[in-house]
Amino acid sequence: MAKPDCKDGWFKFAHELDAALAAADFTKGARIVLREAFEQIYGPAKRKTATLSPSDIGRRTGRAKQFIDRGIAELVASKAM
Repeated sequence: MAKPDCKDGWFKFAHELDAALAAADFTKGARIVLREAFEQIYGPAKRKTATLSPSDIGRRTGRAKQFIDRGIAELVASKAM
């Protein structure tokens, strides 16, 4: 069984983000995109920017590219991204 390293605070931060997303009025597609961006930026890889490819996200999540496109468009329109 894996023993995640919690010293960097990632898990606490992830839980707080998840709670905030649950309270926000975003569609499922937008939440999937936000979680992907948060994982890329704050997760183990700690990238400076997130690369949001609708086809890659769709493949990893089992969703259609168009579904992810709508989620990204919603986030841009609401100025969340």
